[in-house]
Amino acid sequence: MSGILDFTDTSSGETLNKFTFRVDVDCNLRIEVLNNSVARLYFINDAGQKVDIPHGIVVYTADVMADVKRCVVQPHVNQEFILGWTDSYEITRYKSVMLNIQTMRQWNITS
Repeated sequence: MSGILDFTDTSSGETLNKFTFRVDVDCNLRIEVLNNSVARLYFINDAGQKVDIPHGIVVYTADVMADVKRCVVQPHVNQEFILGWTDSYEITRYKSVMLNIQTMRQWNITS
């Protein structure tokens, strides 16, 4: 899966606050936008119920400086990862990259 995750419903143009990515049978990764600065990442079953983080899942805060990739393991609390808009993230399962979340750092200056 690749592309920009913009949380927009293409049928209505309405901004959505949830994104779901299939991980395995009856296991989905869910990203829920809480506000303009913070989102949470957690896992749900096909019925929409929250489940424990699957074995082998690691979320990294990823940064690239001077063409050197640095990854720091992101801690979780209550089976959720908190994501900030200033960072990019890499989600792996058994050391294989499942999903990349890249920030779109930019300034919007108006007068």
